[in-house]
Amino acid sequence: MKVGDLIEASRGEVGLIIGVEMMYPGHPDSPTSRVKVAWQGEPPQWTRRDMLFSTMSINRVLSRASR
Repeated sequence: MKVGDLIEASRGEVGLIIGVEMMYPGHPDSPTSRVKVAWQGEPPQWTRRDMLFSTMSINRVLSRASR
């Protein structure tokens, strides 16, 4: 996952990834640990402003960023 990807959360909420935190910062093959999302429409009940959350709560990636 990377900045610009359009995602769907576990209950169907849709959002755009605006920030990414890597599990092992500085390592070129590090997996994504947590993401910051700008929600389109109604956000999930559990979210708060400026919250980074685990990628495990993402159901699927709807559209990948072009970069």
